[in-house]
Amino acid sequence: MFMKHRDYIAALRLQIAMVRQALRDAQEMELTDEETDQLLDRLSALLALLHALENDS
Repeated sequence: MFMKHRDYIAALRLQIAMVRQALRDAQEMELTDEETDQLLDRLSALLALLHALENDS
């Protein structure tokens, strides 16, 4: 079964929230600079996907 457009958007927003929380907790979690950079790259990619989906609707 395929997800509806709005379900993809909701799932992306959830992923974005989780990555943002991980970035807020980065110091407490003692993330390395490389791990923080990976989270920032992931956030950037997720935001680009969200932007594309929202503009497509």
